[in-house]
Amino acid sequence: MSSLPPPTNPYKIIEFYFIRYFCTVLLILGTFGNTLNICIFTRSKLRSVSCSWYFLAATCENFIALYVGCLTRLLSTFDVNPRTTLSASIYCKFRSYFTYGNLSAS
Repeated sequence: MSSLPPPTNPYKIIEFYFIRYFCTVLLILGTFGNTLNICIFTRSKLRSVSCSWYFLAATCENFIALYVGCLTRLLSTFDVNPRTTLSASIYCKFRSYFTYGNLSAS
């Protein structure tokens, strides 16, 4: 189902498992934290505070960065990635732009 890197390079194996398990934990905790932020900053008392709107926008940016950056990397460990060179080029540019753009915006 998922292909492991060649066993001749132990660093690739460590990287493979680190990405698979760290990204899973990061997605779960990040989704939970961002969902709590949205629940807190959309309360009626905080809707009138301009700073809470900024934090709400930053939370939405973090959601995008989390799912574009981490989910796509996690799926690549399960062999779910673009195969053709054109789609891989577009995919790579899209992923880099949205990941780093959203991280810098938040």
